[in-house]
Amino acid sequence: MAGPGYADIPVYHGDTLTFAVMIAEAVDMTGHTPLFQVRRAGELVADWSEFVAVTAPQRLDIVVPGDPDPDGTGKPPRPARSQNYDYDLQLTSPAGTVRTILRGHLVVTGDVSHG
Repeated sequence: MAGPGYADIPVYHGDTLTFAVMIAEAVDMTGHTPLFQVRRAGELVADWSEFVAVTAPQRLDIVVPGDPDPDGTGKPPRPARSQNYDYDLQLTSPAGTVRTILRGHLVVTGDVSHG
């Protein structure tokens, strides 16, 4: 089994975040539970697990509604400054086996319109 994939995900604060993850090897994801968390300096700032759906064999679709507020302040980051967060996406099988599918950085750009 290969290690997790790696991808930096750019996000414009306030926009809906939409992407798909394709798993290269055959995996029966029936009954698997996703865990998609965003952290900064080790602290949990967002748990977006509810926004992950298995939509086809070996495909996960992630749709986080607009204004995901990853820093938890209720306010967008300053427009001229990027905020970087760590994330990973894991699947837990019905037997309790945890597998990290994807990891990387979430790079948030401030929203000028609502800054």
